Amino acid sequence: MIISAQLSHLDEIVAIENSSFEKPWSRKQIKDDIQANIHSENWVFTLDRKVVGYIFGWISQNEFHLHNIAVHPDNLRKKIGKKLIQHIISKVVDQKVNVILLEVSINNISARKCYQSLGFVKGGVLKDYYSKGAEGMWLKCPQCQEVVYRKMLEENHFICTNCTHHFRITSDNYIQLLMDDGKFEEIAANVQSVDPLNFKATKNYTDQIKTAQEKTGNKDAVKTLIGNINGIKAVLAIMDFSFIGGSMGSVVGEKISQAIDRAAKDHLPLVIITASGGARMQEGAYSLMQMAKISSKLARYSDLGGLYITVITDPTTGGTTASFAMLGDIILAEPNALIGFAGARVIKQTIGEELPEGFQRSEFLLEKGFIDHIVGRKELKTTLSDLFSFFNFGKGMKKNENEVEINE
Repeated sequence: MIISAQLSHLDEIVAIENSSFEKPWSRKQIKDDIQANIHSENWVFTLDRKVVGYIFGWISQNEFHLHNIAVHPDNLRKKIGKKLIQHIISKVVDQKVNVILLEVSINNISARKCYQSLGFVKGGVLKDYYSKGAEGMWLKCPQCQEVVYRKMLEENHFICTNCTHHFRITSDNYIQLLMDDGKFEEIAANVQSVDPLNFKATKNYTDQIKTAQEKTGNKDAVKTLIGNINGIKAVLAIMDFSFIGGSMGSVVGEKISQAIDRAAKDHLPLVIITASGGARMQEGAYSLMQMAKISSKLARYSDLGGLYITVITDPTTGGTTASFAMLGDIILAEPNALIGFAGARVIKQTIGEELPEGFQRSEFLLEKGFIDHIVGRKELKTTLSDLFSFFNFGKGMKKNENEVEINE
């Protein structure tokens, strides 16, 4: 089945739908469809084997290369779908083409078995299976349910193009977003966690650390660095929720403490971007003590006249919220970020009342005075540099004659 080609999503995808032509479809009709959209490099197919053969033949003759092919086989129960997919894969095996399987009902057991037998892996609910080469190419927005092309999200700083929902991003994404030319000097780069309590549960803590390091490429749940933001030198600590939920252990406390010391020593503004589930239970009291450690360092930094700005992102909860996330001279937050200490369900059960709409979201906290301003990701870099300049940090912080010595 095929059929008409039409543009969508800024010409990134040409969707071929069975809506325009009636059977039988002539080669001229198919060719006209392709020619009308020849400038697009990404196609979505829902078609039969003969049409696949004709389209690939026509494209190869015209030296037109496909980057992504998405297949919507709606006839898998008749054993045609598997042959169709195999046929398409055989046509592109020597090309750098991603084959993506689209819009298969999660209840379609035969389709799922077919995809698994072909080596496909599980993706989301709307788009259940992706080829190994294209896994994660499509992301579903949790707010508006729109399925968005990953490349478009990356270009838009992982902000939904439909509803402006801010997806969670990694510390590396924030570095690319904020640092001039992506250049920076990392602080305490080689500090790593140990297992002081010899913690064992379903998985050993040391194994959890190793797995998280391999998955994220980071040593722990925070990156501390010094670099320029719109030409103004600053110290940053960026938490990463993808590393064991951004949990705060002894390494997080030590790295942030060293970052604060560096900001105080060099008279630079300090920015901490939070994304954390709270204290790391695998380190017990060691993790809880980081709240006091960081807070005391921040107090000394404040006494020296330092400027401390927090940027709260989704989610920031537990001990992180109860300590340094809420101690900023200026507290910024991303839109719709989850911010709180205990979870909403626990609070509801404790007080025995329904919670207001938007409870624990950044807009709710702004209304109640807990945060100062909500800043979209696209405006964050400019906002930070403007704040630095406003508080006269463009050329560094003036030394206080009575400043306290900072222990290295």
